[in-house]
Amino acid sequence: MPNDYMYIEHDQEPPAWKKQLKSASTIKNVILNLKIFGKSSIADRLSYLYDIPVDEPYQKPIDLESIKGFALFIMDNVHLSYPDIVVNPDGRIVVEWRLEGRGTLIFEFLSSAHVEYLEVYHEHESASQRQYASGVSLIDNIMDIVRLRPYDVMWQ
Repeated sequence: MPNDYMYIEHDQEPPAWKKQLKSASTIKNVILNLKIFGKSSIADRLSYLYDIPVDEPYQKPIDLESIKGFALFIMDNVHLSYPDIVVNPDGRIVVEWRLEGRGTLIFEFLSSAHVEYLEVYHEHESASQRQYASGVSLIDNIMDIVRLRPYDVMWQ
């Protein structure tokens, strides 16, 4: 019966990594879970960023909900190429993909559920001829919204 199929699909348990990341109570725990679930290069970069001393008065430490949002996103989108990863002055995780000949895609993880995005097209053109798209989305929907796709290179 179709209803039985939909019922079973709806009742499926989320993957173990999703439960672990959503319940993580520290940044170190998020990083450890990324490493355990096969994202060592991402975990190493986040660990490096976490260990940098916050010595500027305007710089906030990494935001737990932001890093959780990024971790959930990257685990849900394993096909994406490796992004540049930084922490902005508000402590939020910002990732960027420069896509040769196509543009730049930037995500700022506002929380564990929301992401702000910026797409820049025609970067080789003058600033007045470039096209931009930006907005805020649920993390679960962001790859359905953006036009640029950073699928070029597989990574671990």
